[in-house]
Amino acid sequence: RKERWSQPPASRFVTYDARALQPLRSRHPRRLGARDDVCVARFALSCDGVLPLMIDQIKLGERMHHALAKMSDGKAAPRLLGIRDGAPVESEGHAYLLPCCEVAQGRDRDRVTHLHVALREGAFSRADLDAITRVTTLSPPRWRRDHESPVQLVLEALWTRADLPRVRPLPPSLGVGVRWRSVTPVVLQRHPKVRGDGSPKLSASTGLWKDGPEDQVVRYLRQLGLPAPVEVVQVGPNDAGDVRAWQRFRRHRETRKNSRDPKLGFRGFGFEVTFPHPVQGPIAVGYSAHLGLGQFEPIE
Repeated sequence: RKERWSQPPASRFVTYDARALQPLRSRHPRRLGARDDVCVARFALSCDGVLPLMIDQIKLGERMHHALAKMSDGKAAPRLLGIRDGAPVESEGHAYLLPCCEVAQGRDRDRVTHLHVALREGAFSRADLDAITRVTTLSPPRWRRDHESPVQLVLEALWTRADLPRVRPLPPSLGVGVRWRSVTPVVLQRHPKVRGDGSPKLSASTGLWKDGPEDQVVRYLRQLGLPAPVEVVQVGPNDAGDVRAWQRFRRHRETRKNSRDPKLGFRGFGFEVTFPHPVQGPIAVGYSAHLGLGQFEPIE
């Protein structure tokens, strides 16, 4: 540059005809997708701006669901989409989309840093894994693109059930425990039953207020194939004690309302559940549990 050469000495331009060349495709997704017993996919999140707050995590769950539906390309992926032959799949067969924060301090504290796509039972099919490994970006809806940046996803790991005991550190939502505590609000879907005089009607099976908050949680856990809990109590987030603090979380989807929305509005509840013996996660119950709401983590 000091000698004012227009190009490096002894160099020349060469024209290559690359029309016959085919670009090499990464074999990484194919290698990851070759495992037949995968039950958890782990993604790390990054963003040009700031990552979404944990209280807004249902937005990421919904956008991830849309991305998986798009990447399925019409293939049979009922575990990801939650639909089989036009009917909803059973809870244990539907993948959970579980955003979480794994940073205790700094800029990303209280923000979503990772997202797990997890099954309670069984394993992902080849079509499921093909869709999962193809998702790289979660874009906001058109009406939010002036205010939010797309979130980039990096597939960090695919885990089998045999891998989970060896993972260090294991994400809390995938752990094992006797006592589990809400980390995102549970949005209930049934009306508590009362008698003609206004007094609570008790459930014959649980002795709890029929379709009350605790009774609905017991029903949800039974539907997941979990043992009946020995204790269910309402709690606030992060030992705050104030159950009203759950209302700070976003509890509704970005898309339009539909017939499956909760009939009691979008009020959030938190619970601490004690089982008779240790149980394996993930555990999420209630409205939009497969999109991030109603998550529990073990505390003992």
